Amino acid sequence: MKNKKLLSLILVVLFTSFMLSCENEDITDDDPFNISAMDFVNKMRVGWNLGNTFDAVAGGSTIEELESAWAGTVTTKENIEAIKNAGFDIIRIPVSWDKVADRNDFTIRTDWLFRLMQVIDWAYDYDMYIIINTHHDSGNDGATIFRFLNSNVEKSLEIFEIIWRQIAEFFKWYDEKLIFEPLNEPRTVVAGVPEWTGNAEQYHNINRHYQVFVDTVRATGENNAKRFFIFNTYAANAGTGPMNGLVLPNDPAKDKHIVSYHAYVPGNFCFPRSNLAEWTIDGRNGRDALDITEPMDRFYEKFVKNGIPIIIGEFGAVNKDNAEARGRWVEYYTRSAFNRGMRVIWWDNARTSGSGELFGLLDRRTNEIIYPEIMAGLLNGSRR
Repeated sequence: MKNKKLLSLILVVLFTSFMLSCENEDITDDDPFNISAMDFVNKMRVGWNLGNTFDAVAGGSTIEELESAWAGTVTTKENIEAIKNAGFDIIRIPVSWDKVADRNDFTIRTDWLFRLMQVIDWAYDYDMYIIINTHHDSGNDGATIFRFLNSNVEKSLEIFEIIWRQIAEFFKWYDEKLIFEPLNEPRTVVAGVPEWTGNAEQYHNINRHYQVFVDTVRATGENNAKRFFIFNTYAANAGTGPMNGLVLPNDPAKDKHIVSYHAYVPGNFCFPRSNLAEWTIDGRNGRDALDITEPMDRFYEKFVKNGIPIIIGEFGAVNKDNAEARGRWVEYYTRSAFNRGMRVIWWDNARTSGSGELFGLLDRRTNEIIYPEIMAGLLNGSRR
């Protein structure tokens, strides 16, 4: 009898120990979400935008027509493989939703969601971080669905909640490498309002959208309860006003916020509006470099030093037959960001020939990197 009691006691102890070990295993298991946004971003290296693709806002009715309207091609798995092999580990996929949403109840076309899912899955196949957003769905106050004036914000908030609830539900099972960015360059194009700098009214109403976004996405549960989010300043502007106008939303998930701005600087070097094709650290009495580092320092002081990481979601310089100068510029830009704990994402709009905004880096038909000097600069600047 005593032996049976002893045996029973031993079995209870062993069972209890086993259950505790299982519980401890669950607790200590490496949940990829169980890190701060800063540590999460620090795992990344450098990114590439699949621009002028899912964000094209005209061009037909079929999925293929909508996707290829601006870039002229549809995305292939070989495209994703090529950017991964080149050295990118972040892909930002700008997406416009108004064009694929029913105008009565804003139900999103399922074929659009499944096509986007296919491209996201390809990026997962190559172990990339993926960002999706709402792109070109705000801006023109009379034509876009998201608006930031007191006179029209309430309807905008309703539509915004409907759109993001659908996106969140569709992708809620994806792990931490899928990141949501609620708005891209949110701004208002209307007479009397400074489009690229905004004002207090618009800052406030954009912040209201961000709170609706957090409440909506978190409520869908599963991995969305702890997903990482990226928040843009007004118009993704790097100026002091838009930066200080951003108020990050309340969130039951802690340390999951990333802040973003866009900076194509120096402007005359980056855009085709001038013939300036040369860049050096000392150029223009040091302004060539300061145009890059001054906004970085502002965001570093306000956010990074307080544990909130920065991703510069778009940057780039157009081709002016100056690949060597662009290579120097991009290495300095990328290294300046990397040294401040920030990451950068090259804007590739698939424009590789002709005139205008020639930001194209990958030839999507041949899957070749057109400017190895730029690729080398991106990789050298992001080298640990």
